[in-house]
Amino acid sequence: MNDNSDGKPAGKGRRILGITFFNGGCLEAIQNLECGGLLTAPSGPGLASDLFRCNEYRKALEQSDLVLADSGFLCLWERIFGQTKLERISGLNFLQVFLENSNWKAESSFWVMPDEKQSRKNTSWIG
Repeated sequence: MNDNSDGKPAGKGRRILGITFFNGGCLEAIQNLECGGLLTAPSGPGLASDLFRCNEYRKALEQSDLVLADSGFLCLWERIFGQTKLERISGLNFLQVFLENSNWKAESSFWVMPDEKQSRKNTSWIG
């Protein structure tokens, strides 16, 4: 992985609201995570409220190894008012591509689920 001084992929990041968002495709994002790391895919509502209200949320995004632009509104805003086109990657789409194209091992992965019900649902879907 080609990194810049903050550890993010060089030339593939777009800094918005103090967060460096990955600006590339799913397969490219997967390649950047081959050695591990924290991936986050913040939603539009999370960016609109939690980013400014919750220091832990902001810190998690700032310290993530890869932050996907999962918010269509953020990408539209950047296209209209920003300097570049920010490529939107749906968190669900990323997960599907990741599971199909990587050599991940379930026993060496750590997944965070919102609650027990969602955990069971997601585990059976990944299964």
